[in-house]
Amino acid sequence: MSWAKWFAFFCIIPAFLLTCGIDEYYYLPQVPQDRIQVLSNSSATIRIPSLSSSQYFYASHYSIYYRIYMSGLDVGSSSIQLSNNYLSGINSYLWYDYNSFQSSTDPTNTAVNTGIATMYKNRGYYELELRGDNIRNILSPEGGTLYIEFPSQNLPFLTCDTYENGKRFSLYRTTDGGIFTPNPDRYFYSSDELSKTENIDVQNFTSSGSFGHAYVSMYIIAVGVNPEQLTAIYSKPTHVSIFKLPSRSNIQN
Repeated sequence: MSWAKWFAFFCIIPAFLLTCGIDEYYYLPQVPQDRIQVLSNSSATIRIPSLSSSQYFYASHYSIYYRIYMSGLDVGSSSIQLSNNYLSGINSYLWYDYNSFQSSTDPTNTAVNTGIATMYKNRGYYELELRGDNIRNILSPEGGTLYIEFPSQNLPFLTCDTYENGKRFSLYRTTDGGIFTPNPDRYFYSSDELSKTENIDVQNFTSSGSFGHAYVSMYIIAVGVNPEQLTAIYSKPTHVSIFKLPSRSNIQN
């Protein structure tokens, strides 16, 4: 082969590799843990990064996944420690689930899990919803400061400073696309009805005796759509916090 042919060959091959058969890698960054500030077991402030730049044109929204855990333990206003003994004391499944998600939330773990949504749903976690608006409108790629509160005498709510001047929205439990009816209703509070087996978003306590109390664990995830394959893509999840649900008998509104 002549020198000219070799030169043409080595010029054409790189160009071919750049234009054919190589999929672009689409990535969404994880919400850093240090952007989440938690106060006791009643509130959290999340400074959500903006994904509205051209770099993340495929980002669509953020999602918050939750699961409610029944318990016979009242932690009062204390912060909830993320340790085996503490979480197992609330509900053994709470520790089991939290521990099973550790590898997917660890920012130092470079493994990519494309089935994040399936992983959470398989463990009974569902997307948080809101009364009066689609939460995906509020948790937009624009980001902002998100505030979640679980007051002891009012219904839990969420606000975001970049949406409708920080309007307050009550938290809603899932209907799983309309196929499930939460018992006793869609609000987040502790009640005897929460322990009913048909509540797919609630994990009962593993020991006998009175439940009495309920807690909810939440994770935040960035979501987008792969523009080439039209499939969902996710960031690594970040654990927000574990909140204590107010008792229905204490709610004043």
